[in-house]
Amino acid sequence: MSERDDLRALVVELADARSRYEEARVECERREAAFKLANETIFLAADQAKTLRDDIEGQIRARQYSGIEKAPAPGLSVKMVTTVNYTPSTALGWAVENQHHNLLTLNARAFEQVAKGLRLDFVIIGAVPQVTIARDLAPAAARIGVEMAVERRVEAQGEVLKVLGYGPWTDMLVGQQDVIGSFEPAAKAAVE
Repeated sequence: MSERDDLRALVVELADARSRYEEARVECERREAAFKLANETIFLAADQAKTLRDDIEGQIRARQYSGIEKAPAPGLSVKMVTTVNYTPSTALGWAVENQHHNLLTLNARAFEQVAKGLRLDFVIIGAVPQVTIARDLAPAAARIGVEMAVERRVEAQGEVLKVLGYGPWTDMLVGQQDVIGSFEPAAKAAVE
């Protein structure tokens, strides 16, 4: 099988796999919606319980605690946690000034956009092939099916011509026109 045929076969397989996945996904969503509708009181109770839980946790966390009392209530503990506050631009300046380059970060996406326009000496701009796969592969799969059927017919025409003893020059004509129709009726019947 040629690389082209292998790739076309993969496209057909991918189209089929996407189709099966989409059918399964839609069925899952349908059943999930039906389940939620049938059990909406349970889901409503769970949502209300979650909201209440989040509100109470927020109230507990919002209180001011001293570091002296380690257990202000059963189930609660207080730990002293170190926090670091700074102005990012000041920290960046310090890191550059003190040659702490490992502390610097680069927004690669923004840099690449700027670098394309500036044509910097140390930046190599190139192009690499990248495949894009269509979302809907059904038309592609159908087209490939037709192409492969035509190719099989052309190959069969060539084989029949060889069996009938026509020279290698006929290979150039195969696929360009209905070569079998130009020769003996028996050859045409053999292909069909």
